[in-house]
Amino acid sequence: MKLADEHDKEFQQKYSTDLDTALIFAGLFSAVSSAFIIQIQPLLPSSTPIIAVAVLSFLYISLFTTLLAALLAVLGKQWVMYYQAAGSRGTIEQRGLERQRKLDGLRKWKFETVLQMFPLLLQFALLLFSSALSLYLWTVHRSIAAIVFTLTLLGVGCYVLLLASAVLSPDSPFQTPLAPPLLSMMSKTGHILKLTRRRLRSYWRPVGSSLVSSSNPKVTSFLPSPRRHLHGHDRESSPTSIFPTIGGGTSRCVGIRNIHRSHGGLCWS
Repeated sequence: MKLADEHDKEFQQKYSTDLDTALIFAGLFSAVSSAFIIQIQPLLPSSTPIIAVAVLSFLYISLFTTLLAALLAVLGKQWVMYYQAAGSRGTIEQRGLERQRKLDGLRKWKFETVLQMFPLLLQFALLLFSSALSLYLWTVHRSIAAIVFTLTLLGVGCYVLLLASAVLSPDSPFQTPLAPPLLSMMSKTGHILKLTRRRLRSYWRPVGSSLVSSSNPKVTSFLPSPRRHLHGHDRESSPTSIFPTIGGGTSRCVGIRNIHRSHGGLCWS
């Protein structure tokens, strides 16, 4: 029971710290987004309508995503506290059963996966905000917009490289919440491709063998049948007859009857 309590304590500390960080970032980012919206909204009607609509759409979606992540982070802290409070009373056996029930519920409902999605919402909001900023600066000064857009692309490229290192190497220290779902998707995709390849091979093998056997009957008639049994009275299946009769009637058949070592030659018929 002591080990279980230590595991629960580490679990609570880990996710409580992550959720606190998400809440702080969401609060600061929502304040910046709101101030930016208030500042540029009166200036956008004088610019290109399409760019104005795109900028405002990105900004409002970014703000909404940030607020949603903050709300989910608050709910996540409540969920973690509810898990920690479970099994705090009763006998050791009752506490153990209650804890096991809660742990099974966490695994069944993918609790850790859900909590790891909250930082992804904030990252998505940051990407939308950077895109909106680049589009807005394009209407003001294109040189500054190009610099901001280049920095945004560099940031996205660095994030993709770090994510690739986390996916390709499990020992990479740059682990992100998006790496485990990508690994699961890659393993499932590889398994599906292997099954598809095996089924295609098992389907094409009998088709290919039937096509070869039926393509040229004159050539395949020379091949000995593997299902025939050797009998002394069967002339065509005899080991002394290599070239069977082609066609019907009394066509000639050339075969090697015997090898007479004592006479020093071959006897043909």
